Amino acid sequence: MRVLVTAVPAIGHFLPVVPLAVAFRAAGHEVLVALAQHADFAARAGLPVVDVAPDYDAVAVTSQVLKDDPAFLENVWNVTVTPRMTIAPRAPMFAGINRPLVPATVELADQWRPDLVVYEQTATVGPMVAARLGIPAVQQNIAILASGDMHRATAALLGDLCDKYEIPPLPDPLMTVEALPPSMLSIPAEGPSLGGRPYNGGGVLGSELPRRPERPQVAVTLGSGFSAGFYGLGALEPVIAAAAEVDADFLIALGEAAAGRLGPLPPNVRSLDRWFPYSELFRTCAAAIHHGGGGSIMTSIDAGIPQMVVRGDGDPGALIMGDAVRDRGLGISTTPPRSPRPSWSGCSPTARSSRRRPRSPPRSPACPPRPPSRRGWPISSPTGGSPRARSLLLPPGTQPLLPPRAARLGVPHRGHEVIVSIADCAPAAAGSGLEIVDVAPDFDMNAVNERVAAEHPDLMAAMATKPMVEPEDWAAGIAAVNRPLVPGSIALADDWRPDLVVYDQASTVGLLVADRLGVPAVQQNIGSLRTGRMHEAIADHLADLCAEYAVTAGKPATTLETFPPSLLDRPAEGPFMRWVPYNGGTVVSGRLPAPPDARPRVAIAMGTTELTELGLDALASVVEAVAPVDADFVLAAGDVDLTALGTLPANIRRVGWTPMSSLLRTCTALIHHGGGGNVLNAVAANLPQLIAHDPANLMHHTTCAVVRKSGIGLVTPSDRIDRPMVEALLTNDALRRAAGKVHAENESLPSPAATARSIAERTLA
Repeated sequence: MRVLVTAVPAIGHFLPVVPLAVAFRAAGHEVLVALAQHADFAARAGLPVVDVAPDYDAVAVTSQVLKDDPAFLENVWNVTVTPRMTIAPRAPMFAGINRPLVPATVELADQWRPDLVVYEQTATVGPMVAARLGIPAVQQNIAILASGDMHRATAALLGDLCDKYEIPPLPDPLMTVEALPPSMLSIPAEGPSLGGRPYNGGGVLGSELPRRPERPQVAVTLGSGFSAGFYGLGALEPVIAAAAEVDADFLIALGEAAAGRLGPLPPNVRSLDRWFPYSELFRTCAAAIHHGGGGSIMTSIDAGIPQMVVRGDGDPGALIMGDAVRDRGLGISTTPPRSPRPSWSGCSPTARSSRRRPRSPPRSPACPPRPPSRRGWPISSPTGGSPRARSLLLPPGTQPLLPPRAARLGVPHRGHEVIVSIADCAPAAAGSGLEIVDVAPDFDMNAVNERVAAEHPDLMAAMATKPMVEPEDWAAGIAAVNRPLVPGSIALADDWRPDLVVYDQASTVGLLVADRLGVPAVQQNIGSLRTGRMHEAIADHLADLCAEYAVTAGKPATTLETFPPSLLDRPAEGPFMRWVPYNGGTVVSGRLPAPPDARPRVAIAMGTTELTELGLDALASVVEAVAPVDADFVLAAGDVDLTALGTLPANIRRVGWTPMSSLLRTCTALIHHGGGGNVLNAVAANLPQLIAHDPANLMHHTTCAVVRKSGIGLVTPSDRIDRPMVEALLTNDALRRAAGKVHAENESLPSPAATARSIAERTLA
């Protein structure tokens, strides 16, 4: 399916739908987000986003509605919310918030043609679009109040837009999903609870995880932006004043919302100057003080800490949320300026103890003693359901990160915790929406290459002349890349104590970490190369580190193959998993790539890393070959400087960073450099392909061989590509039939969601 996800322009409204969106994608469905104002933030969740109202200002829109309708302000907005009240009386507010979103979202849906719309509870634009297209919609609730007849009431106030876009009366949603657990609801649930852990954004956590300090630490937040912007920071004043008298440290987490607005702070209070994942921050704290947002409440519950809801003036929604926290024994609810001096002894001890258990000691008797974890994080489900695993992903760089991420996304609703250990490209990896630890902040690939050249001149000579067929022959070079990652990865694992390690085929450090902790490891192959004795050979080059940490490179519990069976020219090393393209989250500027008219369209993707390291010669040859062809070509080269190519031919158009899955959907073929990811992206899009590999790059030899043998594409050195070869790519029916056969094979394989679920169940059995 194609799933369109939408929310009103408030981060706290968008975050609850992220787990459902990524679960759809991990199950093999195509997902696109329609959002305004916070499109960049949504892209950092690893999702493709279209900004449907680039000039949107949620605070200004909300303020204008209240200004224009004094009766609504007096009779509805300032009325105390009761548990049985629905949000339907607030339809005038939601109509004002949704109105700017409707035109571009309708246009986007008309072009993209989704099969399903997922929308958060206040985004009436979602059911409007679904009704226009005659497709089902799923509503995700984000708070305690019931929806009632809110969407129909809102649509009635947007009657002019409903008439303009021929939107019929809104039907009930196919399903409503509750974000809060049943015990938090004061009303009958409108549908099943999603469960799992709250999602509050990924980020780079530094060279190590934050730890619980010896002195108590309290997190203070007013939400993800809108609450602080609309209601102001007045609610913080009594909190800060009381904090000055408490023997604890206080961290104000408002990101940019607090910049320059807090004034002088007491010595024990400081403000974080950047966005930080609340899930990690709250786990270092003894308690949390917040404004009553659903995300803050659920993150406090997930961290197992008591909480105080400080209800700001004019925010009636916080009243019922605060009452729920108080009535369920999770903490304190108060309204300034009567805020008492914080006293955590008044909070329910079960709020802390019920979610924590000490981590088990190391399970490998051969390992030396480890320091105990300083944070007793839980493995049990918060609702008493399925147990959850803690997974450590160890890819060496951004591109290998992408496939393991899809495996992780299969079970966010089951609450598994994931940390990525990475080096060199941590900020780019954080754009996947995951929590990242940079285990080697000083990693320098140039220095690694220089070391290999100095210590293994024969290997460097072989790498320049001999195609990579047996990875163990290049073990010294791969070991040099792994070496800087070992100390930091082991320190992270000793602290975080994962239950499972997932690593890509070249990351032997994953096996070393798993052996040290005595936990299972899952290897994800990223191409057609066999593993063979590669890890043993790499470990031989890391013998000093293996001895220091008392580890060996054992065997993975499972190896996942991402190349379909017909594209493997060797025996499979484990079960197969369907390739679901993941090309990084991004904001798609303007419209999505439109389908071509009469002329065929071909995508060109020669690899940004390859173009940067090997130069533009291969791309120049491709440009020369396609210039006279009667077709349109779209060049996806990221932010690589292409000045040396001069003016591009009229039939070539360069685009910025674009999700390949969205681009290839509009194309008839793909020309690329031979990377395994592009081979599989073409397979997933059911397109024939032409590999024009740089003669200087001998790493894609086996990939090129299987593409040629399977008949799904043409293969040539880039300096031999010509016009007849490009025209054959467009006209050869045999290529298209072969591509269709492998596409169907890939679609028949278990999705990343199903694969991850199976692995987690076996890990926790």
